Amino acid sequence: MKIYDKKKLVYGIMSLLLGLTLLAFGFLKGFDAKSIILCILMLLIGAGEFFISINKETAKKEHIEEFDERNRLILLTSTSRAFHIAKNINFVLMLFFLIVGAKHEAQLIMGVGMGFAFSFSVMMFTDIFSSFYYEKHM
Repeated sequence: MKIYDKKKLVYGIMSLLLGLTLLAFGFLKGFDAKSIILCILMLLIGAGEFFISINKETAKKEHIEEFDERNRLILLTSTSRAFHIAKNINFVLMLFFLIVGAKHEAQLIMGVGMGFAFSFSVMMFTDIFSSFYYEKHM
């Protein structure tokens, strides 16, 4: 058995182990609908990833699909758009919690707003530093 994609092999083994662990805990503590569905999904995902990692044709096809220009462009565009949407939502939530907290003089609500403000500032610095990095390296 030759391994053609080590990353998928690791993901497959980890998913299989998580599924088996969930199955073992299910037998010990009892099953509910959510744990049964999750266990089945983890086992299927793990088996699929494991199969892809040891099958030469499938691993080659996945590799080509992953590095296809169109797929890379779609991934980069969607990731960029998701980051900008998350940044805008974070800014709106920050303003909302800070204004509501100041109006009602509630320090807890203002603390939540400050958490969003910290998160927003991390997003801004990440955006700025990644722009500088890619301007230098491209």
